[in-house]
Parts: sequence; C-alpha cells; structure tokens
Amino acid sequence: MIRSQIAGALPLPTPAAHPQTWGWAAGVGRIDRGNLLLATVHPPAGASPAVAKRMLNTYGVRHLEPKKGGLVMSTPNYAWHGGNHMVSVVYCPNILGQRLAHLSQDGQLSWVLRDYITGRMLRCAPPPNQSDSGLPLTQIEARVERSELPPYYNAKNGEEWATYLRLRTLAVLRIHTIALDPPNSDYGNWRRMW
Repeated sequence: MIRSQIAGALPLPTPAAHPQTWGWAAGVGRIDRGNLLLATVHPPAGASPAVAKRMLNTYGVRHLEPKKGGLVMSTPNYAWHGGNHMVSVVYCPNILGQRLAHLSQDGQLSWVLRDYITGRMLRCAPPPNQSDSGLPLTQIEARVERSELPPYYNAKNGEEWATYLRLRTLAVLRIHTIALDPPNSDYGNWRRMW
C-alpha cells in the first residue's frame, strides 16, 4: 500500500488529540515496509488504549524508539501463526550479517532463529526438546535492527522461505549479492536445517 491509501483509510487526528493512549509509542505510530515509510498513524479521537493498541497491531507497528539517527522498532513485528506461535522476518546483522531471517517464538524460552539462506538454525527450547542456545528471546530481539511481518509459509517449506528471504534481503538492504558468511557462534551452536 502507499501512504495515501493507508492515510485515507484511517482517522488521523493530531498527536496531541489523545496523547495518553499512545504514550508508550511516543505519541505516534509508524508503518514501515523496508526503507519506505507508509504512514504515520495516530489513534482516533477518544480511542481507548486497547483500541489504539489493536490498531497498531493490525497495521504491524510496535513500540518505537530512537536508534542510530532514526526511528526503528524496538521489538520485532510478529504475526500470529497459530496457537501461541508468533513469527517475524528480522534483520539482525550482529547475529547473521547482511541477510534477513525467520524468527519464531512461543515465549521467552522457546524460540527459533532460522537462517534459510544458509540453511542453519538456532533454537532455544525447554527440556526435553533440543536447545542450541541458552539465551532468552529478549537478547535476540535486542539485536534486531528492523523487522517486518512475514508471509504465512509453513516453517518446513525451506525453499519457499529461502527464496522469499533472498528477494527481501536484496530489496530491503539494497544490495546486489548476499554474503553467505556463517552466523555468529556467540549466540549458540548453529546447526544445519537439512
């Protein structure tokens, strides 16, 4: 969608109209897709905090904070994929280098970071499941510099995910080739996905 399509569909009063509703989002919500700002969203006048939050979640916006001269998400944009399962497409160069990856979670101690481009994954899971990292999800999320809502692909569809993440990496990072350097081993023991 383009900015005008979203803006035309949403009531956009001034930020001062209802500041207490959006105090946690610095008075404004941003919808970013890649490097393109699609819209700045303000809650409707008189909206309750629950309505404002639902509006943000509907359009894939999360809490914003200043970072490196601009505004970026402080937590990934997760999409619900059934049960307690949440998924996000993330860019975390300190962990994976210059490529996007698949981050899924069922809670702080149950998450998987899948690098479909190189075919490696890092999992944190409670026993009796296999776990490759002892880090809580918050430490992985702290390294996410940007995120976007994912397509609704099954995690087992490695080829679909690899193709999608390659194309999105090239488009979002505006690069011509993707480096296939191994992921950072400081975060755990990466293992092959297939």
